[in-house]
Amino acid sequence: MKGFGVASAAIAAATFFAASAGAATTVDPIVIKGTKFFYETNGTEFYIKGVAYQQDVGGNGTTSTSDTFIDPLTDVAGCTRDIPLLQELQTNTIRVYAINASQDHSQCMQMLQDAGIYLLADLSQPALSINRDTPEWNDELYAQYTSVIDALQNYTNVLGFFAGNEVANSVNTTASSAFVKAAVRDMKAYIQQQKYRSIGVGYATADVSDIRIQLADYFNCGPAADSIDFWGYNIYSWCGNSSYSTSGYEARTEEFANYSVPAFFAEYGCNTVEPRDFTEVAALFGPQMTPVWSGGIVYEYFQEANNYGLVSVTGDTASKLPDFSAYSSQIAMVTPSVVNSASYTPTNTVAQACPTEGADWEAATPLPPTPNQQLCSCMLPALSCIASPNGNDSDVATLFGEICGLVEGVCDGITGNGTTGVYGAYSMCNSTEQLSWVLNAYFQSQKGTQNHDACDFDGAATTQAAASPTGTCASLISQAGSAGTGTVTSIPSGTGSGSSSGSSSKSTTTKKGAAGMVTVPSFSFGMLSLGVYVMAAAMVGAGMVLLIIRQVPDNQEVYLDANGFTSIIFDITERVSHLATDEDALKYHFEDIVETGEGVRMCDSTTATFAKLPTTTPALHLLATTTAPPRPSSSSTAPTPTFTLISLLLLRLPAQETDIAITINIPCMPSSYDEGDVDFEKGKVSGPSAETGDTVKQRVLQSLEIRDWGLFGGGGNEGEE
Repeated sequence: MKGFGVASAAIAAATFFAASAGAATTVDPIVIKGTKFFYETNGTEFYIKGVAYQQDVGGNGTTSTSDTFIDPLTDVAGCTRDIPLLQELQTNTIRVYAINASQDHSQCMQMLQDAGIYLLADLSQPALSINRDTPEWNDELYAQYTSVIDALQNYTNVLGFFAGNEVANSVNTTASSAFVKAAVRDMKAYIQQQKYRSIGVGYATADVSDIRIQLADYFNCGPAADSIDFWGYNIYSWCGNSSYSTSGYEARTEEFANYSVPAFFAEYGCNTVEPRDFTEVAALFGPQMTPVWSGGIVYEYFQEANNYGLVSVTGDTASKLPDFSAYSSQIAMVTPSVVNSASYTPTNTVAQACPTEGADWEAATPLPPTPNQQLCSCMLPALSCIASPNGNDSDVATLFGEICGLVEGVCDGITGNGTTGVYGAYSMCNSTEQLSWVLNAYFQSQKGTQNHDACDFDGAATTQAAASPTGTCASLISQAGSAGTGTVTSIPSGTGSGSSSGSSSKSTTTKKGAAGMVTVPSFSFGMLSLGVYVMAAAMVGAGMVLLIIRQVPDNQEVYLDANGFTSIIFDITERVSHLATDEDALKYHFEDIVETGEGVRMCDSTTATFAKLPTTTPALHLLATTTAPPRPSSSSTAPTPTFTLISLLLLRLPAQETDIAITINIPCMPSSYDEGDVDFEKGKVSGPSAETGDTVKQRVLQSLEIRDWGLFGGGGNEGEE
């Protein structure tokens, strides 16, 4: 998913439409009691007979490649066309994956209400969601999620909200669950703080066997204020004319038999056998499953490339497909037994135990802090050193890595670790605010030294007269603490329509990056946009605990060793086409990265092979050393390397007109190598430093893959000319 440039405008306008939508809401709200849904007034049990209703936004485990989307609840003509067909399918619920909070939903919501159809709405959208690989829960996401709640809360046919959809999909992405659960916690609290009617907040999970139980337990465990109100399960295991046992439905039903909140299928309808006959519908609404499951949502209404559609839409005409008739006949035959709320006594009253962290689960029980944009806004004027708006794009990546490594603890206030459960108070601020915090922390650490350039970094930082915080600001900053590691207990001020940051920082919460879960922010200083890329390199375990610094600028991705020294920089650039050979291009990129001259030695250059790319893909490797320049302050306590070992990989993608340079920088301290390991004149480097560089290089060569070639904006897969 890519950025969505009008997100702030959407959020800013949300209040207007929420207020103007009117209050013509007569449908009976759905409420939760124990593990079941009920009509609030008459107490009849409610089973979800749902259909996923949105085009071109990821469902069924897919990811949208567009940063724009069409909110179907703003398309009055579409609602007029489709709602009668939804009624033919006995539909009482639709699921919409992305809501534009700035637009008017009143007419479609009224038509749905008149038809007795309820809404389950996802709070995220393609440009603003929690990324499984580089998760954050920040003030921009908080504003997006609350804006959707603000826009829809007055409609009584809103059944609930999803705070995430299939975010964690493997063991090594489970740490992202801490950030999603924080979103659940904060949206539940927001609904209460705004005194809206009770509307449930849940999560929709992928059916991943390795983490299926742990995910369900994690989102259900702990205080009720932090846990989900309902559990959505995206499951596609009943294919063709399967059975209750063969499909795994029986096993899943047994697993959720003692779950303490309502559970339902948030997506279902396998299409590996076509046309679909939907024989699972009878089982889902039959006596074996209804004691545990509250129905489900068939995927999907619109026919798209994935071939799950019930109808095909051309212009203003919707044509029924074979799946429409098959599903219609199956859903018409079900008559699930119901209970009345007054006579129902919940028996599953105990939440699940939180899963133990280990090899098969990486999310900590402590959750990230609640985003508080007021705290971030209060912090900036109180700093003496802040990020300069005229900072140089090309220096930002190395600048941030350098600051975090100069003095221990300067980045603690802005990092967030979903695995250890340790979060800085400012980890939820936007990128410009976080960079300013780090610059100021380093600047303060240098007071009393002779480092007169501590707030400069070649123009990337600038000093200002720090204002003394007063009133609420003083309280918030005091709670955050001088190191930024305190706990802020004050609740956020403002609503979803007014709490979006006004900075120029660009969201990166949806970019799929490489593996790793300890995150520091992205930055915006003009944003060099050469193309959005999706790569993965599983380098965790190669002797490095990776600290992710994303999009610095847009064409860079930086990984920093936990000790703040060794770094890996991925740099995506336009292909160098004016040089005759790949070897010339390799030297060109090296000279662009390293200012050549006295102290720089190129030791060796060879061809290279990336295991997960076509063997014909041009790739080269260069090994070099550069003598490290002296620190700005001779009195700094940070260790000073004697030289830096540079391992440069160049990946050339002719069809995409792209070069990807991967630079591994290993600063070598005097105590980390023997004199016999290095001979600069002969270009010799051996010993532990060289071994570390080779280990990381091999890990990159073996694991780097390009997951979406289309995002380069030119051509198909490598090799397709």
